[in-house]
Amino acid sequence: TYRYGTVEDWMSKSLIDPIKYPNTNWWDVILRDQGRIQTHNLSAAGGNDRSNFYLSAGLYDELGILINHNFKRYNTRFNLDYKLSDRIKVGIRTDAQWSKQEYANQEGLINYDGTAGYDIRFAIPGILPQNPATGQYGGIMAYGEDAFAANMLALLSINKNQRDRQELNANLYGEWSPLAGLTFRGDYGLRYYNQFTKSFSDPTDVYNFQTGQLARNLVAPSAGIANSINSGYKTLLQGRITYNKTLFGNHQLTLLGAYTEEYWFNRNLSASRQERINPLLSEIDAALTTTQAAGGNSDAEGLRSGIGRINYAINDKYLFEANARYDGSSKFLPGFQYGFFPSASAAWRFSEEPFFKKLSSTISSAKIRASIGKLGNNSGVGRYEQRNIFNLTNYILNSKIVQGFSSARIINEDFSWEETNITNVGLDLAFFGGRLTTEIDAYSKLTQGLIRPSQLSTFLSGYTAPRVNIGKLRNRGIEANITYRAKVRDANVGATLNMAYNSNKLLEWNEFLPKGFTSLNLPYHFVYSRVSNGIAQSWEDIANAPFQGQFFSPGDILYQDLNGDGQINDEDRKAQPRLNRDQPLGTYGLNLFGNWRGFDVSILWQGATGRSDFWLEPFNNVNIPNARNAFQDFHWSDTWNLDNRSGALPRLITGSGGNNQAESTFWLDNFNYLRLKNIQAGYNIPSKYMSRLGISKLRVYGTAENLLTFTNYRGVDPEKSTSVANVDNQDDPFPLLKSYSFGLNLSF
Repeated sequence: TYRYGTVEDWMSKSLIDPIKYPNTNWWDVILRDQGRIQTHNLSAAGGNDRSNFYLSAGLYDELGILINHNFKRYNTRFNLDYKLSDRIKVGIRTDAQWSKQEYANQEGLINYDGTAGYDIRFAIPGILPQNPATGQYGGIMAYGEDAFAANMLALLSINKNQRDRQELNANLYGEWSPLAGLTFRGDYGLRYYNQFTKSFSDPTDVYNFQTGQLARNLVAPSAGIANSINSGYKTLLQGRITYNKTLFGNHQLTLLGAYTEEYWFNRNLSASRQERINPLLSEIDAALTTTQAAGGNSDAEGLRSGIGRINYAINDKYLFEANARYDGSSKFLPGFQYGFFPSASAAWRFSEEPFFKKLSSTISSAKIRASIGKLGNNSGVGRYEQRNIFNLTNYILNSKIVQGFSSARIINEDFSWEETNITNVGLDLAFFGGRLTTEIDAYSKLTQGLIRPSQLSTFLSGYTAPRVNIGKLRNRGIEANITYRAKVRDANVGATLNMAYNSNKLLEWNEFLPKGFTSLNLPYHFVYSRVSNGIAQSWEDIANAPFQGQFFSPGDILYQDLNGDGQINDEDRKAQPRLNRDQPLGTYGLNLFGNWRGFDVSILWQGATGRSDFWLEPFNNVNIPNARNAFQDFHWSDTWNLDNRSGALPRLITGSGGNNQAESTFWLDNFNYLRLKNIQAGYNIPSKYMSRLGISKLRVYGTAENLLTFTNYRGVDPEKSTSVANVDNQDDPFPLLKSYSFGLNLSF
């Protein structure tokens, strides 16, 4: 805590000596005025009746808006198709990338482990980033301040990570058509990657410029260096047979059979040493061997699939399709590795029926469709989750301690695929010769065997409890897409509106479901909180309110006593199932587009509705820790006190006491938003002006992104996702960026 008058005294002296009494805006320090992205691509294509090729090379160069965060990538692509004969064709598709990345902190500006680190929440204004005369970094100078308050400039400058990555993707194929309509195709795909990361920090001190003394040893002289290598590959082997046949003149039959094998392999190696001999040397051999470490591991995964498909169309009016796939994953134990996932669909283009012809001038096309099927999911399962894990442990044999291994996991042998049954019905309509088109879909998804932790008691055994297939979740929703196109003299204009709504209900969970934001027969991750009655204005309000703790005072949040026991606690929380915490219930977008005499423009709006969460986390409230934390102006100016009873926030409290930090409707924020996501405009210069220069096409264009956002949300970005562990997305304060780009496409 500060002594009385410290802040006022500091601010007045800051006008005279800003070195000793700084008032730092850290966003201005660590963010560049503007970032920069350059993209360059050069391509060539050609061919004849036997072969064709495509070759390109590109450069992507990004100067990040956060200082000392830069990225550069080179890429090349080569495609070749060649006919060995009229019935045999072979080809290759390749692309390669090499990237270099420099960054101080990959995780953003917040450390979730609670340490100061790069945490901008600990960057107080009373620290000078750097003394312009000496180059020294500033430390704390205010009375009573925590020594671990962050100098973000120093942290982003002296902590260095350099990452080099190479990646190659290649696909070889061959096709053979021995008979009309019959095709055999084989594919072999390879994805290879190798990534090297070097991490080190320069020994650095921060200083108190008022006293000239050392404030903190930010990075010790014994700081070392770490290297890590991550490499691996994925292979895909696929064989496919396709047969097409026309029957009875207007019946079309297509048969497909395929077999695929996918294999993943990944390896990690790491090494580190402490005490670099010289801070200018950044190799492991330039550090002492007295403290060093090395580690490594590898993992692999395989997936086999058999796939079959039948398509049957009658006069392009009645359409049928049936699919079946049989997938086997190495993640599961024998007997539970394979899952069978069938699906079927049908469609009727009823606008082709004779009874519909009288409506054809208005409704030019109409189709109704329906589908049902099952999908499998193993993405949430670890590669060795179903393998026993052995840990090093000590045993006593013959009165001596010896080292051995012990099993650490209970295996659930029945563990297998999550399965989702999907039912969908849809309607496609086109009006006025196709100028207006609509697509409407309604669906129901039932996911069974959701993977959940078992509540099996393992406290006495020391084992890790297995996960089980026990959850069941139903999703229902509707999606609509409407497009209108029109021609007005020389101009073509149009608009596409898309809308989607989804709701879910949790039907089954694990054995012991705690009372909270997850409850049976209610949406998954709904809002579950106390209900606020506003801010207590007087001691009379306190006397008339249920007991909320020993330090309950005017300026605190009042809560409803929902269970009527005369006191406020977690039993007074209320479920609000229409408010979803994780994802919006509804999304929508509007794309406007048009072109006129070589000019073209598109404008994209997008938005979401039906999501709410708490604008509250440990450093974004009115409970002020004793030191280190930085707060915004409104935490002081808009809090309740005797002179500001209309303040929007509760009274300031030192420390973490009181009930004002509880999740309640007081802190609930609406995440609804409407955003102008993208504008692009371009002009194709007429070829008659370019042909004399040997140019076949020249297009100039400009793009702007994230120009406007309309929202009542008080945080950084309502579009960002959230997690329950980190209550809301204030934990990621990196600002949403506006970007402007200009370019040209040139063809010869």
